[in-house]
Parts: sequence; structure tokens; C-alpha cells
Amino acid sequence: MKQDTNMQSVSTTLQDILKSPENEQPALLAAVLDKFPQLFRVLRSLNVDELIIAPAEVPEGAGFLVVADTETTGTDNTTDDIIELGMVEVAYDREIGYIYGVTRVFNELEDPGRAIPAQAAAVNGITDEMVAGKRISDAEVDAFVKDADLVICHNAKFDRTILERRFPVFTTKAFACSQRQVDWQAGGITGTKLDYIAMCLGFFFEGHRASVDCLALVKVLNTPMAGFDGQTPLQRILETYKLEARRIWATGAHFDFKDLLKKRGYHWHDPANEPGAEKAWAMDVAVEDFAAELDWLKAECLYGKGLSMPVDRIDAYNRFTSRRTPMERAYR
Repeated sequence: MKQDTNMQSVSTTLQDILKSPENEQPALLAAVLDKFPQLFRVLRSLNVDELIIAPAEVPEGAGFLVVADTETTGTDNTTDDIIELGMVEVAYDREIGYIYGVTRVFNELEDPGRAIPAQAAAVNGITDEMVAGKRISDAEVDAFVKDADLVICHNAKFDRTILERRFPVFTTKAFACSQRQVDWQAGGITGTKLDYIAMCLGFFFEGHRASVDCLALVKVLNTPMAGFDGQTPLQRILETYKLEARRIWATGAHFDFKDLLKKRGYHWHDPANEPGAEKAWAMDVAVEDFAAELDWLKAECLYGKGLSMPVDRIDAYNRFTSRRTPMERAYR
């Protein structure tokens, strides 16, 4: 009986909504559906205007970061090329991680000098005609990122390498990855794709164009989440992105232990595909876990024999790249 009463009330409300001005009807309809979260979830379109602020509105002493995204000719960041670069400059409070707003937007196309593969064009909608004869200005990119405290990408493992290949200025910047350096599952979100995260947070956007993806990521980064005790994803990133790690190259580990190493979280590296790398299994560990990991390797993968392995320092300036900062070898 209660349900019938509710539905009758909704019916009356809908009749009232349909009598209202047409431009007000979508918001009113959404408000009705919001009253029944057990039955409906309303996704709202990304409102770019609410993210933009004028430079004059930025408080004195604010920090700036850049959110960057690329569209490319393919998925190999060592051989494919950028065909679109999107960046947004974001003013934020360095102390608490609050985003004031987006102060600048950059979006440019570039001719890769060859035909864009059909598979890439099907994803991003960028055609040969759109990029013909175009070249992104290195000077404009340099000027855009020079004052940024850090650069955030939603797959820095891919984007950082391809950005640095094309624009050397990025080799001088600290990077963070919103895909890998945020524990989305702890926040109640089971996937890491940007469009899926956006839907979980109640909005959608037309993806796979560089600057649009950047703007969507800004909204995601500044959304408080119950699973993070009310913190935003950006606040989580700012707490950890500067932390150093140690990359252990398990050069002495026998082939028989490859499955054990893989299960542990090690990844195989080969200098044939990754110039400068050791031909070995490697894993990044927190500084405080470094000694314990060496003990584990000696006990589990070296038959208790003496250990001597290369170790690299990993920080925000070389993380997600193949660049190495060697330290003294580790011995046990």
C-alpha cells in the first residue's frame, strides 16, 4: 500500500514537471529519480564550466599541477606517436590538497608523418585529415608545464614515456599516476578505467579526446569519497607520490623460481625491449620493506647462498620510466 502511495505521489510530481519550462525538466526529473537510490542511479553529464576559474580567483600562494593525456597512433609508447596532447593547469592548495579550479586548458593535434591506423582512429576519432600538417609547439608545451609541481596522468606508465620522447621538458617533472597510485578498491570502486570511475562517482563524459579526459580526471580527483574517510583521490596522491622506493633486480635468482617471483609481484625485464634494464626479474618495494625483501629473496630464491643484486632508487622523477638511478649493490 505504501508503494502505491509513493507511485501516486511520483505520478503527480511527473505531471507537475511536464508542465514546467522545458529547460528545467531534466534536473527536476533527475531529482525525482534520486529519491529512489535502490532502484535508480542518475548519471549527470560532466559540467566543464564548474571546473574553470579565472586566474584572478586563485588565492595567493596556491600551487599548480598539470593533468595530461595523450591520444596516439597505437599502444606501444616506445614506437607509436602522439597525435593529440591535452593538458589542464590546476590550481590547488598545497597544504590540504583542495582543488580551486582549472586555470588553463591546452589541446593540440599533431601530424605523425604517417597514416593513423584504423584501429587508433576508431578509438579516438582522430583522422589523417584532422592532423594534416599540424605540429604541437614545443615552446608552448614548455611554458605550460614549467611551473607545475607535478604532472598527473591516468596511466603514467604509458603517457610519461611517450611524453618524454616527444617533449624533453617532461623529463624534469615529478609525475604521479591516478590509476596506480590511488587504491580505488579501498575507495569502493572495483575498476581503474577513468570512464568507469566517473560513472561510480555519478557522472559521464565523452571520452578518448585528450583535454576532455583531463577535465574528467580533475573532477574525479577533487571528489570526496566515503571509502577514503572523506578524502579526495588527489589528497591520497599528494600523501604518497613523493615517497621513494627501491627497485630490486633479482639477478641471481634461478630460473626455477620464476613462478614464485611472479606471484610475489616481480616483473620480467629484458634490455632487448627496455634499453638499460637488467635481464632479470625486478620489483619496487617501499624503503621500509627493503631489508625484509632481501632476506626473503636469499631464503626463498637463492638456496640460502650469498646475495649480491643491483638496486635502483625510484622517486617521482623517474617512476614510470626506464631511467635508472643506481644505488650500491645489495648484499646478504
